[in-house]
Amino acid sequence: MSDLNDQTGNVSIHDEYDDVAVTTTVDAAKRRLDVSNVDITDPKKGNFTNIPLTYSGSDAMNVDGSSTQVNFTAVPPTGKNMIVYRLILVMEDSSMSWKKFGGIGALANGVVIYVTEDGVERNIVTDPIKTNRDYVWNCYDVEIDSATTDVLRMRWTFSRAGTVLVLKDAEGDNFRLAVNDDLTNVDYYKATIQGYEVDE
Repeated sequence: MSDLNDQTGNVSIHDEYDDVAVTTTVDAAKRRLDVSNVDITDPKKGNFTNIPLTYSGSDAMNVDGSSTQVNFTAVPPTGKNMIVYRLILVMEDSSMSWKKFGGIGALANGVVIYVTEDGVERNIVTDPIKTNRDYVWNCYDVEIDSATTDVLRMRWTFSRAGTVLVLKDAEGDNFRLAVNDDLTNVDYYKATIQGYEVDE
């Protein structure tokens, strides 16, 4: 271990195990150690939360919303704020292509995704999602795995855009996916938001 004094009276302490500098400050006739409070649980910020988007208790989004919009929502737990880092979405169907929605034709109206933060709702997609390709336009991380039944998997990581979504139970905040077409011929369609929760 070695100490290095500078001209202000500060001391930098280094040892052979790590390259961490410790500094002191002269305060009147005494030397004071400069310290900061460190959360020993870092990077754990809160309890991991995985909340599926549901409508009337069901997370199956392959429903008929052509005449009446069907809204699938996720809300923070009671008394909590949820910090949302990403959306995971999965579709399973036969004969998928980028110009279809799942394995059916392009949608007439399209899926729209909303977030309500601090009680204010806004649309977070560029345009209604009418084809599998339209998911790429919004989040980029989308793949179609071809097999006997094809699977589309999508990961929309909001933090990659430089921010996260904050849903507050006290404000009635939520994350919502609106179905505006008949998706009953899509075999499988589900989504979940992931992040962590903290006390309000």
